[in-house]
Amino acid sequence: ASAWGRTDIVVNNAGYAKRTPVQDITTEEFDDIVAINMRSVFLSCQVFADHMRSNGWGRIVNITSLAGQNGGTVASAHYAAAKAGATMLSKYFAQQLAGTGVTVNSLLPGGACDTNRGAPTPVEEVLTW
Repeated sequence: ASAWGRTDIVVNNAGYAKRTPVQDITTEEFDDIVAINMRSVFLSCQVFADHMRSNGWGRIVNITSLAGQNGGTVASAHYAAAKAGATMLSKYFAQQLAGTGVTVNSLLPGGACDTNRGAPTPVEEVLTW
């Protein structure tokens, strides 16, 4: 995190969904969806939490999804599971950082939100610092 200087606010907004029937989800596709939607949140929080804690202030906002709460009525199983995991990671980091001046929150947009989603981003681009 110090490579970028002082970081006060981080928004984790990576997201990618596929509507693959559960019986057709390959382990590779599962891992890719989890990497984009959950692992990226974990790694970002892990990197910036100590940096912000040492500054005594910071805000981390993780964009997750209602699919992680309702079982993915529109999205697939792997997307719903990854977004649920990202929401739980937000709660975990929020508890760990309580009292340090750093807050962690998650926003859970639903299907009615126009997110202006574009073409999928390869996992390598999402996870490269």
